[in-house]
Amino acid sequence: MASKFTSATVREAVDRSVRNAQHLRAIHSAPIAALQVLAERIDAPMNATDDDDSKAAQFDNVSIPTFLKYCQALGLMPDLKSEKQQTSPKANQTAPTSPAVRAVPSFRDVG
Repeated sequence: MASKFTSATVREAVDRSVRNAQHLRAIHSAPIAALQVLAERIDAPMNATDDDDSKAAQFDNVSIPTFLKYCQALGLMPDLKSEKQQTSPKANQTAPTSPAVRAVPSFRDVG
């Protein structure tokens, strides 16, 4: 499975994800363009040289969370919570009640 994911820049990965997303249409062009800009901002510190401006070579604390929100809004990220609940055998089970717990009267019964 690891062979499917080649080492690439974030921008290249975004372009690949958008290319493979069957649900995206022309109406999604603006958010996709914003996502690509964010990807380039994330890549910039990795590609910076000593001659580059020091601000360009620093990560900020906004680009990555914003990038992830755009990915989620465009449907480019799986919903991990729902996948985990669907694959977990305990997801639809209720905890069994022990006989000791059933024997304890409820507060409504007392009184």
